[in-house]
Amino acid sequence: MDLTILNQILDSFDQALASWSAALHPVALSLFWGLATLEWSWTWLRLTISQRAGLEALFETFLRKSAFLGFLLYLIQKSDVLLPLILSSFQRAGGAASGIRALHPSGFLSTGVTVALHILSTLDNSGFLTDPLGVAIAILGSLLTLLAFFAMSAAILFTLVEAYVVLGAAYVLLGFGASRWTYPLAEGALSSVIRLGVKLLLTYLVAGLIAGFAGAASVTRVLQTFLFGVTPTDPMAFTVVTLLLMAVGLMAAWLPARRATRIDPCAALRAE
Repeated sequence: MDLTILNQILDSFDQALASWSAALHPVALSLFWGLATLEWSWTWLRLTISQRAGLEALFETFLRKSAFLGFLLYLIQKSDVLLPLILSSFQRAGGAASGIRALHPSGFLSTGVTVALHILSTLDNSGFLTDPLGVAIAILGSLLTLLAFFAMSAAILFTLVEAYVVLGAAYVLLGFGASRWTYPLAEGALSSVIRLGVKLLLTYLVAGLIAGFAGAASVTRVLQTFLFGVTPTDPMAFTVVTLLLMAVGLMAAWLPARRATRIDPCAALRAE
């Protein structure tokens, strides 16, 4: 069975994203300059007809507007580097926490096949497959392990494909940030990238838990001589440890993401 087909799907999206970036950057810049011109015109018109607009107000508006538009222009020009960098930073964090350095669907599914075969081999060496009931339990456990790894591989594939689509859309939507009337589109694009980064981090953590749980279940016979007062397959121990690891991972992902989502760069820099 060729397991590399899942990676080939991602490679095709990766190549498509490169072509999308080259084609959509001019569109984003055109949107930016058009909406920025409209925003400047409206701002100066509003200040001109305002009786309270003095030199200080004009200078303050000029600085704030220039800072915001300059930042947005830089973000658009470097979006093909900065936006993937946001996602890769979450991926590296998830890899460091879960022990999975490269999250490729084909590789993860291949790991599932290896773990399932290792479970059968370990049970066979321990004499567990000497009766039909033991054989049925071993086969069922291996099939459930394969099913879990297959479902996780599909989730990984869909998440990474979604990342490519979101990045492609964000390249264009950032151009809408130049106007006060359309800037929520750009803000939503940035928020989607951050949310997707958190989703990738959680995917890493869940993948690491599945791989670790399957690996732990396959070596319970070996661990039996090192345990005291608890069985190798104690469900309470597995449940508590799994929930504890998930809680730590969720807190590590949720706390920074919560602080980041509270910051609205468009609202902080744009002129009222």
